[in-house]
This record gives sequence, C-alpha cells and structure tokens, in this order.
Amino acid sequence: MRHMSQLPPTRVPQQYATAKPVLITVLLTICALVSALVLSPHFSSADTYEDMFHKLDEKKSTVLTLSAASAATSAILTAIPDDTCTPIAERMSEISKDFTIVLAAILLEKYLVTTLGFVFFSGVVPLSCVLFAVAMYLRAGDHRRRMLMGAAGKFLLFGLVLFLSTPTSVFITSKIDETYATSIQQTVEAAQQTTEFLGQATEEAKRKDPENPLEFLQQRFEDLQSAAGNAVDNIAGVVDWVKQLLNNFLEAFAVMIVTSFVIPILVPLVIYLAFKILFGQQQIVVVEKSEPSQKPVDRAMTKGTVPRI
Repeated sequence: MRHMSQLPPTRVPQQYATAKPVLITVLLTICALVSALVLSPHFSSADTYEDMFHKLDEKKSTVLTLSAASAATSAILTAIPDDTCTPIAERMSEISKDFTIVLAAILLEKYLVTTLGFVFFSGVVPLSCVLFAVAMYLRAGDHRRRMLMGAAGKFLLFGLVLFLSTPTSVFITSKIDETYATSIQQTVEAAQQTTEFLGQATEEAKRKDPENPLEFLQQRFEDLQSAAGNAVDNIAGVVDWVKQLLNNFLEAFAVMIVTSFVIPILVPLVIYLAFKILFGQQQIVVVEKSEPSQKPVDRAMTKGTVPRI
C-alpha cells in the first residue's frame, strides 16, 4: 500500500476552475453597477449633505461678519487724528483680507463634498472592480495579476480616504466652532460697538476739540464701557481697548485657520495611516503564510533516506 504522500494529486475539473472567476466577475459587475447607478446619485446630491451644508453656511456667515467688522474697524481707526491707531488699523485691514482666504477654503470644502462623492462611486469603485475582474483571469503566479490587484486596492483605498475626509473634518470642526462660538460672537459685537462709537466720537471730537481730539476720546471712554458691557472690562483708554479688540480678531482668525486648513489636512492623513497600518499588518500575515515549503532533499534527509542521483 502506497503512502498517502505518494498518491497523485487530484485535479480540479476545468468547469470548476473557470466557474470561480466568472462568479467573482458577476459579483464585481453588480457592485460596479450599484455604485454607479444607485450610490453615486445619492452621495453626489446636495440634499444628502443638507446638515453639513448648514454648518458650513453658518461658518461662512461668521467669516463674512468678522471680515466686514475688521474692515469697518480699520476704516474708523484710520479716521482718528494724530495717527494714534494707524498701525492697529493697518493690521485690522490685513486681517480682513486674510479672512477671504478662510472663506475660499470653506467654499472649496463645500463643493468637494458632492464632487468627491460622485468621483468615488462613479469612477473609483467601477474602475477598481474592472481591475479586479481582469486580474481574476490571469494565472495565479503571474506578476501582472498581483500588479493589477495591488493597483486596484490602492486606488480604492485612496478614493475612500478622500471621500471620508471631508465629512469627517466638517464634523470635527463643527465641534470646535461650537466651543468658540460665544467668543467669536463677543468679538463681532465688540467690533460693531467700536465702529459705531468711534465713528460718532471722532466726528464729535473734531467739532468740539479740534486741537486735541484724542483727549476728548479718552473722556468718552466711560460711555464706551457702559455701551459695550463686559467686553471692555479692565481696559483703560481707547487705544488699549482697540488693541484688545485686535487680539480678539487674531484669536478668531487663528481658530478659523485651524478649522479650515489644519484639520482638513490632518484628517485624510490620519485616515490613510489607519488604513495603511491595518492593510500593512494583513500583508505581513499573508507573506508569513506564503513562505516556501521545505525542499525535497531536506524532507528526504529528515526521513533518513538518501535521494537517488
């Protein structure tokens, strides 16, 4: 009786060998059609992201308000005599221009949501399915099969990272905006009160005390405190109060930079690294399982027999 290892290997019938690639191709075709015809219209529609668009519109409105308030404050500060607040006015004007960059980033983020949804489900997923289907009809040890499957996997992973990055970043930034909403609102209200007060006080100072209008503004500071409330506590003088207002604008601008640029860049990187770690570990496991078996000569030596020459 021959040993089990000496029995001839059983061969799979040809119809069963070709049935597996055909079945996988059918499944990949269904997946591509569902992605292009069902999921793509849904995830590329603005109605799907109504809540997200609402948050972005609120953020855009806040940026426009801050930009207009800083520009108006800069114009009023420029009108103060003796060039006392001119450096602060110039910095306010620069901040007003910087807010337009934040506004452009918000609009880009808004349009990328629907665009990336359409690109991923109409282009990335069907193309990846095609590459996987073509690879299934190549020989198992062919390097072109591994190349096609690797390219399809990387392409699908890259598209998935881009598709998930914008909704995730909007969710995170909305939480940060809620934290700083009160502070930003106080900055806007203080800027509006400053613009109104200094505009009236400057004209009145030029009429009543044209030789030294700045002292007149200092005297009117008590009126500004009563009008602005807690926003001007512990600040002495118009110039110092305007400096504090400038600091508030800088803080608001820094928050907008973080929520509009830093987080939208970090989120896709974190998602990509997370997928890379998971797929990298999986790849290591596959490589370890696919190590070559022991050579025939080594197996013969372990059995105590010498192979024939």
